[in-house]
Amino acid sequence: MNIIAFCDESSAPDIVRLTSAHNLVCVVAHDRPAARRLVNELKVPWRIHERKGTTGEQALFRELAQFQPDVVLSSSYGLRIPKLILDLPSIGAINIHGGLLPAWRGANILNWVLIEGATETGVTAHWMTEGFDEGPIIAQRTLSIDFLDTAWTLSNKLRHLSSQLLSSLLTDIELGVVLPTQPQDDSQARYYKRRTPEDGQIDWKKSNLEIYNLIRALVTPWPGAYTVTEAGMKVVFRDLVPYKSIGVLRHKYSKKKLSS
Repeated sequence: MNIIAFCDESSAPDIVRLTSAHNLVCVVAHDRPAARRLVNELKVPWRIHERKGTTGEQALFRELAQFQPDVVLSSSYGLRIPKLILDLPSIGAINIHGGLLPAWRGANILNWVLIEGATETGVTAHWMTEGFDEGPIIAQRTLSIDFLDTAWTLSNKLRHLSSQLLSSLLTDIELGVVLPTQPQDDSQARYYKRRTPEDGQIDWKKSNLEIYNLIRALVTPWPGAYTVTEAGMKVVFRDLVPYKSIGVLRHKYSKKKLSS
């Protein structure tokens, strides 16, 4: 089974490890230095997905077609994969999405589930279409979110869950199992935007719980929730802050704002 994997520097090591028992013929990575360095270190055939519009897509398609893929895999890949490449594999193109579809479509779902105070999340394997996270569902696995979970602890749990799911899928494909195709209920879909560091500014008018959730969603290596003092100094919360301490922080940093 020939596999082409689209992934970023965070997912590439697991993809290479999990496909070692199969036949990973090529890794396609983002056009950025960290991705280039990593895929080179992994010592697997690789290509860079450059942002060059239709001309670049045609060139990438011609290169990938030479590998005669049976499966295209995508994991933590932020660029849109063109239809001509999605149609290339003989079996199909599968995405491993770090959220439960259709309710959690879009970017940075790991952070959003914590910000919104969700108590459950998971991973979804689905057939890829031109629309982000819109294709039919193959399988899902869920896990509970602990009140003390941060983006870092939750990412490790999801990474383990994703590995289990992908390993199972690859085994089924090798055995000739026909994978499920369950259409998504678009009426239940919600799309989440890609977050920026500026989105981490704390609004002290929000509840203690909402502030706690924002802080734990953006711990290191994410950019951190932050506030700006009356003197104009930026204070960044890079680690988990105990929930019981939020009231103290509110008094310290929002006194002027709340009294005005």
